[in-house]
Amino acid sequence: MVPEAHQGQVSYLEHILRYRFCAQFAPGRRVLDVATGSGYGAHLLAQAGAQLVVGIDRDHGAIAYARRHYPGPMFVLGDAHHLPFPDGSFQLVVSLETIEHLEHPEAFLDEVRRVLARDGLLVLSTPQKDVYPPGNPYHLREFTADELISLLQERFRETELWLQDLWLASAALPKGLLPVQGPAPSVAVSKEEPAQPSHCLYLLALASDSPLPHPQPHVGLGPRYSDFVLRELIRRDVSIQMLQGAKEAAEAEVGRLREEVSALRQEVGSLREAAGHIRQLLEDRERALAQAHSQLRELGESIPLLLWQKGSRLVPPSLKRALRPALRALRRRLQA
Repeated sequence: MVPEAHQGQVSYLEHILRYRFCAQFAPGRRVLDVATGSGYGAHLLAQAGAQLVVGIDRDHGAIAYARRHYPGPMFVLGDAHHLPFPDGSFQLVVSLETIEHLEHPEAFLDEVRRVLARDGLLVLSTPQKDVYPPGNPYHLREFTADELISLLQERFRETELWLQDLWLASAALPKGLLPVQGPAPSVAVSKEEPAQPSHCLYLLALASDSPLPHPQPHVGLGPRYSDFVLRELIRRDVSIQMLQGAKEAAEAEVGRLREEVSALRQEVGSLREAAGHIRQLLEDRERALAQAHSQLRELGESIPLLLWQKGSRLVPPSLKRALRPALRALRRRLQA
């Protein structure tokens, strides 16, 4: 998620709220942000007063972007399965929407356990299986609440499950607070509708070998509902216009291709007609050739007889009788 590109969208609100929730644990601590992405979360943790913030990600482009835009934290290229840090390096490890993308989540949690200090805290979030919409090709494995807590309890003495979801909100705020972006102190929040934990979109878990802190619940207000709806309508209208333009371009392309197909069919018809004429010419030539062969054969047979008939008047009878066997043999050869 890139704040400049996603601000005002639901995904921005979800992501930023998770980091603001984690920021309450950051002051004075050495913090590792696993799968830091564009680095905005590491930046928030640093602003919250962390002693040190390190963001790690395996994507070269994400790390380059983070280094350009957020000079405070340290950004490192690396793999979540093999964290390139000594044992006990960090007092807080944040890993938001990461574990579902990993091929070996157990190995990842073992690495997190290794780099955490003895009193360190892990804050982890992931979509809740069977609640989050299915079909994300980048999610290798999703977890139910019981599955996630079970994995954490195998590695940490203390665990606690929190949940995150989108809520319809209404806020009464003083005029001076309306332009503010970020934490809003002394805002009372009332919850008017019940919800079941098994219906929430995201799991948010805390784990440690030390007693867990008592986090403050966080609520994030996104854009005003009317502004959000208006932006969505404009976005969808633009999308519809783009689709309409694409549809018209596709229809024009279909028309052009139909004309090409029609011209090709006419050309194929002409070629077939020409091929028929050529075939007829070949058949005529073959018949003429066969007739010429037949005439040549007849001439081959008749020439010796004509010569014999014309020359026999000059040949004595005794020589005729002597030549008859040879002439018969010659005739057979010519007929063969």
